[in-house]
Amino acid sequence: MFSDSDHDFMANNMKIVLESIESKLNEPLFADFREIAIDAISQYIGAIKEFEASVVRRDLNCGQDNKAEDSIRTHFCEIVDGIDNSGAIQVLDAFRYSFSCYAYNGLHQLYIRQ
Repeated sequence: MFSDSDHDFMANNMKIVLESIESKLNEPLFADFREIAIDAISQYIGAIKEFEASVVRRDLNCGQDNKAEDSIRTHFCEIVDGIDNSGAIQVLDAFRYSFSCYAYNGLHQLYIRQ
């Protein structure tokens, strides 16, 4: 389902139980949006990796999103613009939110805001 690299990032860096995501993506009601979600997650991970590789420090006091958060939000807005299914949008938004939290301040923020 996910590339080995994305799988490893979510399991090892984000400490996500991937079975929960995979079961949601495999639900019949989400079938039409499965590939969109997998691609979005891969792009979100890519944005996070690129930001972390840039060694730009996370500024938690400035009130502005970092480059990874901006990329995640922009991509999310682009994909949901063409979706007319509120259930699918809710699932995709949950993914966006989780990856944005991680992009903001790593595991700490991901688990504080889950």
